[in-house]
Amino acid sequence: MSSNRIGPAVAAAAAFGLAISFVPNRIANGAAVLGVLGTLVGLLAVLVVRSVRTTVVVGGLAASGAVVIFALGRVDAPTAPLRLVAWIVVATASITLAYNAGRLTLRALAPALLIGAAALLAGPGAAGLARPSGDLGNALGLSSGQASLLSPTARLDMTRRPELSDRVVMTVEADAPAFWRSQVFEMWDGSSWMIGPDGVSDVGPGGAVAPEPGAEIAGRRRLTQHITVTGVQANVLPAAATAIDIDAPGGVSQTPDGTLLSHGVLGDGGSYTVVSAVPDVTLSQLQAIRPADAADPTEAAILARYAATPTATARVQALAAELGEHAATPGEFIVGAEQLLARTTDYSLDAPLSPAGVDVVDHFLFESREGWCEQIASSLVVLARLRGIPARLATGYAIGSYDSVGRRYVVRERDAHAWAEVWFPDAGWVPFDPTAVVPLADSNRSSFTSDIATAAGIALLVAAVIVLGAGPAVRMVRRLIARLRSRRGRPSEGTWIDDAWVRDAERRLDAAGRERGVARESSETATAFARRLADDELARVGVAIDRIRYGGPDAERRDPPDAGPARE
Repeated sequence: MSSNRIGPAVAAAAAFGLAISFVPNRIANGAAVLGVLGTLVGLLAVLVVRSVRTTVVVGGLAASGAVVIFALGRVDAPTAPLRLVAWIVVATASITLAYNAGRLTLRALAPALLIGAAALLAGPGAAGLARPSGDLGNALGLSSGQASLLSPTARLDMTRRPELSDRVVMTVEADAPAFWRSQVFEMWDGSSWMIGPDGVSDVGPGGAVAPEPGAEIAGRRRLTQHITVTGVQANVLPAAATAIDIDAPGGVSQTPDGTLLSHGVLGDGGSYTVVSAVPDVTLSQLQAIRPADAADPTEAAILARYAATPTATARVQALAAELGEHAATPGEFIVGAEQLLARTTDYSLDAPLSPAGVDVVDHFLFESREGWCEQIASSLVVLARLRGIPARLATGYAIGSYDSVGRRYVVRERDAHAWAEVWFPDAGWVPFDPTAVVPLADSNRSSFTSDIATAAGIALLVAAVIVLGAGPAVRMVRRLIARLRSRRGRPSEGTWIDDAWVRDAERRLDAAGRERGVARESSETATAFARRLADDELARVGVAIDRIRYGGPDAERRDPPDAGPARE
């Protein structure tokens, strides 16, 4: 078995394996299986079925690897840049090996690396940004992590980018819209949120949910919701805050902050009903409410738990102090903080991730100034706590889209959301959504940057194509001129054309021999060597070579047979 076939095939398999490493964990198993099967089939075709061209399989694996990386892949992992460079080198090396019959030269590899550099510049590596899974992933029905809001988690990592699709996760029948809360996080370490230290307990008889201290549910409006899970499995049961009663199959537990947990897994079509006491207070009323009183035992406990000084940098603390100078009440401070976020930050799912070891809130407020709901809401919570205002982070789903026919709210994975909950005396926990007032990132600026990268990439691709195609193009023109001149009866002027064809044909004839493991003897004519290869087409090429070489320019006046690329 010729090493000229093994080399490019193995290199292509390695390139595809590197491409698979970019696939997110959520689809890694399926992609790995498809990748392994596809690679094995390709390798068997190259190594066993001699009629299959190596270049076809190698090129196919390289192309599919590019699709995996740029349509389904994530390039924000710490090792991603190195793996991307490795993929470019290995993939281009495999293609070069295939087209050069196992010979890898720097001259041959350089144009291929140029194409790789163009792909890197035009692709997600150009801006150094990760992006959510592409439309191809959604079209294939690949889930993108919806379980994070329907399964309990003790830690919310703020250094990871959300991956959201249009997949429906639940429908809600309710008389009014609300945020459908899944979990509450209260402890902040600068990069992640953690849930409280309390355990869980079963809800009371008849599904009564025990309100946490200071919930102030007496004066609130009642909202009944009938929620149906769609296409997913749920352990966390989202509902409007604050839930006071629930009817769900299999039993329900709760945490003190009101998070509802199913005893079993609620699958596709599973449903439950929740009655919640939702805030019924205006913003002006909140702005008039006094601060919490540490002398009151209930309020003191809330202050100790939710208003303790959080992890924050000096400039975040200074910003909170500056905002506090212009606010007489907690409500005024919250409004002022939201206005600051609206003036100085932008919303974008493509915002740069915070570097490792850097405070996420500080990086968002002073460096990137771009982020999504988690950074925006976290900033409000941290700023509020720095002024002694009880606050926490809530996660769940936004309202969704209203289906007027079904009279229900359709909630999709892309409706996943995070917001702040702020505690007020006599009002309890009230949701604030600072993301709603933060403008979208400048699309023109993003488009301009993308256009530059794309234009540069296209320019490099064109240059690469010119470099790669220059040789074949010159040979084609030379052969065309030779044919025209031979038809005009001017054979003597076509000698240099014949010589060029002979040199090219001999190179390809030798390559075909190497591919078959047959070496040409130094004294062997092209005709004799071609006959040993047992191929009629190559035999005709060998005869034509010898006629031109040993018979002079008039020896072979018919158009020589097309040597074509060496069959691989």
